[in-house]
Amino acid sequence: MSGFDANKCYKIINKATGKSLDVNGAGQGNFVQIFQWAYHGGSNQQWRVINNGDGTYDIKNRASGKLLDIQHSGGSCADGLKTEQYQDDNTGSQQWKLEKQADGTYKIINKTCNKPIKVDGGNTADGAAVVMYYDFGAEYFKWRIEEVACTAAQYFTAAEVFRMDANAEVNRTRIEWMNNTGFKTDYFEVQKVDDKTGDYKTLQSVNSLVKTNELKQYVAYDNNPTEGDNFYRVKAIFDDGTIQVTDLHKVSYKGLTDLRVFPNPSSSVLSVDLSKYKGQEVGIYIYNQLGVQVFFKPIDKVGDLPVELDVNAVENGQFILRVAAKGKRDVTKSVIIAH
Repeated sequence: MSGFDANKCYKIINKATGKSLDVNGAGQGNFVQIFQWAYHGGSNQQWRVINNGDGTYDIKNRASGKLLDIQHSGGSCADGLKTEQYQDDNTGSQQWKLEKQADGTYKIINKTCNKPIKVDGGNTADGAAVVMYYDFGAEYFKWRIEEVACTAAQYFTAAEVFRMDANAEVNRTRIEWMNNTGFKTDYFEVQKVDDKTGDYKTLQSVNSLVKTNELKQYVAYDNNPTEGDNFYRVKAIFDDGTIQVTDLHKVSYKGLTDLRVFPNPSSSVLSVDLSKYKGQEVGIYIYNQLGVQVFFKPIDKVGDLPVELDVNAVENGQFILRVAAKGKRDVTKSVIIAH
């Protein structure tokens, strides 16, 4: 079916409870929980339903511009995972099949897990969680999707928005920014202050997503932060050659663990120095830039020699290698595979 207009707004009401799909507190950030609440017409209860052309849809919140998504938990499809909002990363966890029922309602089925969402336990209270679960036929798996007049969304504003945030993760910095000046932006440069020279160095160039005045979110990573203070900013380069920069953000690290991986880049075999884990059981994981695991190797007991990883079956690209050991902090390293 293709009866939804991406330019229109819809409320999504649970058949059993009569409550609306809602973004908690009209939050703007990633990972904000989706729950049910009595419909009040706010833009955080209004959604765009966007046809992906493959039988699935993006369900985009009117207030935040972020997508209905399954709780980020390492690709799990476990029953009971909560729904949340997350920026568009073009993954199946945020793409949905809309299965029309005989009574005109829809089951909203996750593409990756092939499970629908429901109100947890059929709870009728405001604030009850909306979760993914295997379909056992209850009425609270069904949703009415009804067109409504679009309430002015929080990001529709005459003022230009260009702001960023930077946060420490395990051995890397996550840099997020948003803007509503895509209609005139050519590209962005993610920059870091060189701790030796004080100059700005560009970590990554990112093309503007689309020519629009709607708010768009972006993310990049510094996979090699340094001990102590790290300073970041994002620079926008406009079509006419003029620029705009965000405020400078500081992210501090203590006790960073260096992970020696060689050769890097690698064409076939990565060697990992695990001497600091000698005698321990560890797991070595490799993830692509979308956070999808593409490689795993368990080591029952680390010996004296570096561990060799055969990466011939991994496609070319930039990846994150993670070493996990019981009782220790995970350590990550950016690696490049180029066959």
